[in-house]
Amino acid sequence: MKEERGCQKRKVISYPIWQKTGKIFLISNVNVEISDNEKTIIDCLDKPGYCGGIEEIVKSAYFAKEEIEIEKL
Repeated sequence: MKEERGCQKRKVISYPIWQKTGKIFLISNVNVEISDNEKTIIDCLDKPGYCGGIEEIVKSAYFAKEEIEIEKL
């Protein structure tokens, strides 16, 4: 971590997303966008290696089945 003018700087790796969805939260004076369940499932299906594989995607979808809006997928 690099320090500049009394602030710590971190390198952030970002991956392209298809579209921005979700809610924005203020965390430590920084706006952070959190995706919704449907967007997260689609992102995980696109890159299963980032989320623990297909088995984790299926488990997550199963436990969130009451909260997922099929139309949004």
